Formats: sequence, C-alpha cells, structure tokens
Amino acid sequence: MAVTITYADVISGFDTAIPEAQVDLLIAIIGEADVCLDANLVSASTQEMLKLSAVRHMLTLMSGSSSGKGAVTSESAPSGASRSYRPPQSANLNATSYGALIKQLDKFGCITSKLENNQYTSLRSIGRRALAP
Repeated sequence: MAVTITYADVISGFDTAIPEAQVDLLIAIIGEADVCLDANLVSASTQEMLKLSAVRHMLTLMSGSSSGKGAVTSESAPSGASRSYRPPQSANLNATSYGALIKQLDKFGCITSKLENNQYTSLRSIGRRALAP
C-alpha cells in the first residue's frame, strides 16, 4: 500500500519559503510513483524516505538561489527595478544530498524516473505580497 506524505512531513526539520500549495503539487507529482513502488514491493519506510527526499530535493533546487532562477548576476533599482540571473548549473540528482540518497534507495527507478526525465520541474508564484497597513 502506497505511503502518503503531507506538507507537515516535508517541512518537519526542513526550512523552505516555498508556499504550501506548491509543496502540495510537488507531493502530488512524486505520488505518481505509487504504482511502481507498490508493484515492486518497496517497504513503507523506504517509500516514505524516497518521497520525502524527492520533494526536498526539488524544493532545494527551487529555493537554492532566487527561487530556482539561478544565481543573481546583476541588480538595479531606484525603481527601474531589474534583476538578472544565471541559470542553475545542475538540476539532476547529483545536485543535492537528497538526490544522492534517492539514487541509493531507489532500486527500481520509481522516483528517479520522475526526477531525471530530462525535463526541469519548476513551480513559481507571480504577484506581490500585500503590505500590512
């Protein structure tokens, strides 16, 4: 039976500024591996560790520098606001310690196939925060 993880599970001991709704979407993406995990009789504890590591891996990539945009290369301001970014150098499993753990534990490639499919997963928020009166 597939293990379900929650936002609370993911952020327990993990600091992120990514909104809860986006974390929930990442959890859902990783949840797509349930059929593979169950079919290969992966234990509940290993499933939980794989799923937590996968979501934290993606969060680390997204929040590493400027919400996943890469390192800031230039800024301007006095309100012709501008900011330029260098793209992230690596979005594969070698980029984080969570990814390295996934590579060790994912013997059947259930989670790895979600993360290393030569596509970059990026979730971003657009808008501005309301200022308190």
